[in-house]
Amino acid sequence: MTRSKVAMPGVQQKTMERERLSQLLDEPGGVGREDLAGLRALTERYPWFSGAHLLLAVGEHASGDVLFDDRLRTTAANVPSRAVVYDFSLPPWGALKASAESVYRVAA
Repeated sequence: MTRSKVAMPGVQQKTMERERLSQLLDEPGGVGREDLAGLRALTERYPWFSGAHLLLAVGEHASGDVLFDDRLRTTAANVPSRAVVYDFSLPPWGALKASAESVYRVAA
């Protein structure tokens, strides 16, 4: 089986394999610190890809990123419905709830 990578041209360290991206879309709780660079590259290259924005928000929260609140606001602005962001705040991602509620109130 050949592996396809989603990458920015000329930037080798920011690649993500399609198989890994598919796994993350199926299991968002599996986003690890090692996935964040690839997800950032995807959101920069394809800003309309709301799935990447959601996965990046989940991953940054899980890794304790200090800029998570900013990412959550950016994610809320880039998804078709802020309700999706709110849904991600419910179990099994319950730890996102307080931040998502504040973004939902401000952005709505």
